[in-house]
Amino acid sequence: MTDIRARALAGETLLGAFLDLNSPLSAEICGRGGYDWLIIDLEHGAATEADLLPLLLAVGVTPAAALVRPQSGERLRIGRALDLGAAGVMVPRLDTAAQVREAVGYLRYPPAGTRGVALRTRGAGMGSRGHGQVGEVNELTLGIIQIESASAVAEVDHIAAIEIHRVSTDAIVMKAAEAKDEATAHPDDRDRARRADILAAQAKYFASNAAWDAADRAVQAFGGRGWSTLYRPGRHLMDVRVCRIYEGTDEILKLKIAASVLGKEYEAFK
Repeated sequence: MTDIRARALAGETLLGAFLDLNSPLSAEICGRGGYDWLIIDLEHGAATEADLLPLLLAVGVTPAAALVRPQSGERLRIGRALDLGAAGVMVPRLDTAAQVREAVGYLRYPPAGTRGVALRTRGAGMGSRGHGQVGEVNELTLGIIQIESASAVAEVDHIAAIEIHRVSTDAIVMKAAEAKDEATAHPDDRDRARRADILAAQAKYFASNAAWDAADRAVQAFGGRGWSTLYRPGRHLMDVRVCRIYEGTDEILKLKIAASVLGKEYEAFK
């Protein structure tokens, strides 16, 4: 697999094209033409899922990363593209954060997601990786979510944060730990102390979301009602000691305020 995800996360300008012709030869020509990525379009192009493997093989002999846009964001559509060797998936027409959260889960092996583990597949290395190494594939797999509707635009902030909840909770916790160490080393610096409080609250908020997602997936898989804490944003906002904003508000508004404040403080991680 390619390093296309790492390059994208690093902010590199990456150029590519859509492959609509269902032609392995034209796919290879495009790949040798200098593009960084090529998207095999199963939503609007001429190819179907049955045609996908030859197209992936054609792009695979070139420096370009082979991405796939499936017909929809269903588990089997995303999973098949990845199992056949796609370096990433562009998921079309997701309208809510809940739909995106579900689709992102299909991109990742457990515990980060719900992708089915089959190590014999081309996408997993055809037996070259063990179960303890599936995290390597998660780090290489690029996920692209299309914002194509008014409802998706309305939830774009929540959608943009989903990848952080699933994949980078450990990094956020480490960042908060560093801030705490800095504040401890400078006990008279109120700004450092304030930033450490906010980062600690945010880290616990993201960790709670990751746990919430994992519990929800377990309930879906095994049935039952499960258990969850309904007031996670409010609880972690209390760590920042700004509970005075709660005065005179009902529980729903408290949650909205808490989530809004914590969301804005995400800028501290950049």
